[in-house]
Amino acid sequence: MLTPLHLPIVALFASEKNCKRACYNTTPSRKINEENVAKFDALLAYINWDPVKKISADGDANLAYDKFMEIYKTAYDKAFPCIASYQLQKSTFKQPWMTPKSCKKKNLLYLKFIRSPSVANKERFINNRNKLKSIRLRVEKTSMKLNFQKLDLMVTLGSHGNLSAL
Repeated sequence: MLTPLHLPIVALFASEKNCKRACYNTTPSRKINEENVAKFDALLAYINWDPVKKISADGDANLAYDKFMEIYKTAYDKAFPCIASYQLQKSTFKQPWMTPKSCKKKNLLYLKFIRSPSVANKERFINNRNKLKSIRLRVEKTSMKLNFQKLDLMVTLGSHGNLSAL
């Protein structure tokens, strides 16, 4: 009889976001080129600024500014319309030792063990998990050593980055 590994409980709910294979990051941008700049100049030349002048003559500077910005922004939006650009978001790992291949293999072994819990599947999953863990610990240890060496070098060189402090 197998002993439980205290496996995590996972709930997956179908939604539009997790049904798509690739994640797209939409960023609005504006197309600014010579043609659109000329169009903007023409729009500004033919705008009736009388409402702004009238409000300004009445002495309400804030209201005049708001009216000016409203008219200006309308012309700007007409000349330089917003375009949604889609950029594929690549899934990247923060840890350099974690590769998509190793992650996929671990996940497949985990699924295989969950679907058909046998001693062989358990051993394969545990061996792979332990191997990834040992690699992670080794890389973290090496990274810590490098960070301490950099810090030690910075202290040795002093705040100005030269050896004159010695």
